[in-house]
Amino acid sequence: MPRFRAAHRPLVRRMVRTAAPAENTEGSGKALFAFSGIANNGDFIRTVGSLGFRVSGQAAFPDHHPYTPADLSDLSAAASASGAGAVATTEKDYARMDRRFPWPLDLLIIGVEMDFGADEPAFHRFLKSRMEGWYRNPEAPASLR
Repeated sequence: MPRFRAAHRPLVRRMVRTAAPAENTEGSGKALFAFSGIANNGDFIRTVGSLGFRVSGQAAFPDHHPYTPADLSDLSAAASASGAGAVATTEKDYARMDRRFPWPLDLLIIGVEMDFGADEPAFHRFLKSRMEGWYRNPEAPASLR
């Protein structure tokens, strides 16, 4: 089995804009209120900092937390009180909240990409060869061939 080197690369995956004019989403010290409900919330706070943002406030929830309208209202109030210019959360958390919530600040969705660097072409060839072999497999369900 071949081995490939890879690294996680955090990025602002999406920005949900409010009615207010949006500022530059580049880090450079912009104050954010960060919240997450993942296994290690501290890792998320460090990730936000690694992107060049300054965390002006934060909230941590248990992993897989189902965000209620009351949670979102409390987070919104805490973000405003912290002096943040925007709110940040993970892609995983964004998937578990009401997208219609009227955030008073821009909401930045922080994601992670895999970076294979110089190994990327070889990794793609490996995946393609495995998928082609599986696709042609007579044991595979007809809907997948």
